Amino acid sequence: MLDYLIVGQGLAGSILAYNLKEKGSSFAILDNDHTRSATKVAAGHVDYISGKRLTLSWRAKTLIPHARSFYQKCEKKLGCTFFYEMPSKRLFTTQTEADVFNKKKDLDDFSSYYGDPIGVDDDPTVHAPFGGVHILDSCFLDTKAFLSAMSNYLKQHIHIYEMDYHELDVSQNQVRYKDFIAKKVIFCNGYHVSKTPWFGDISYRMAKGETLTLKNWGLDETYAYKFGRWMVPTHSGQLKFGATYEWDDINTKTSEEGKHILLEHLSKHFVCDPEILAHEAGVRCMVKNLRPLLGYHPEYSHIGIFNGFSSKGVMMVPYFAEHWMNMEFKNSHLDPEVDVRREF
Repeated sequence: MLDYLIVGQGLAGSILAYNLKEKGSSFAILDNDHTRSATKVAAGHVDYISGKRLTLSWRAKTLIPHARSFYQKCEKKLGCTFFYEMPSKRLFTTQTEADVFNKKKDLDDFSSYYGDPIGVDDDPTVHAPFGGVHILDSCFLDTKAFLSAMSNYLKQHIHIYEMDYHELDVSQNQVRYKDFIAKKVIFCNGYHVSKTPWFGDISYRMAKGETLTLKNWGLDETYAYKFGRWMVPTHSGQLKFGATYEWDDINTKTSEEGKHILLEHLSKHFVCDPEILAHEAGVRCMVKNLRPLLGYHPEYSHIGIFNGFSSKGVMMVPYFAEHWMNMEFKNSHLDPEVDVRREF
């Protein structure tokens, strides 16, 4: 009998499995091998300042250093490169945004993350009528390279299945799926978790996001760019650009409308003739308060969830995977803000 069945091998499932492997636990990963999972189309860029109001991201001062340390250790362990230090250029899109920055720039919580200002005329290929600022201490995870490295490391544990929840047999002491028997099952399968009988009634806020991969037309590859959207150099002569937010039509199909929205936004801020190399779509799994979902179902102590990281997974998952491990092996209590029982 295995210790765990892990459903989903995106960012959350991969990092949780990595921690369990390091602990010596036995497990199998059940994955449907979707190439358009939220992780695989994500930006992977992390910085302390986010949103139109230039707020300090939730728990960023704890989460980002932990994530940085984790990915750097993984690079050494796996013998791959997928993590980069990458400051960003934040281009203000309105005068209001510039005014908010001027009010906050000298506050203690913010000042250490702001670099030199960006002038209106600093770069003739960039439209920055309201100026901007360099954001420091940011980083970038090449999510596709990371997942590929994790797949190779965990390959003996990964089994490709299109999950049928009706075939998941849950008794009081174990779970069984096809030929697998385990003590516990943990759902790390993104928006698909809403289809489960155990976590399907949670009030999710699913959002479809479309992205474009563009050929780099000469932008400095040492910076990411934020301008109401994001654009991140991938160190392969390409730019990852996105993303849209679609709240009603939840699927992983690309659309001409999504592509048009992105290209129109790009043209407002950059002088370029973009060459599109790829167009992708994924679905973000969120709940109303934008906090992840961790822990076990209140009625089934062997049915767990490690999910709901929305667009902040690269920043959040390493820390909360360790948080999960402390719950499992050190009997620590889950943080009430992320405990899934808050939703029941």
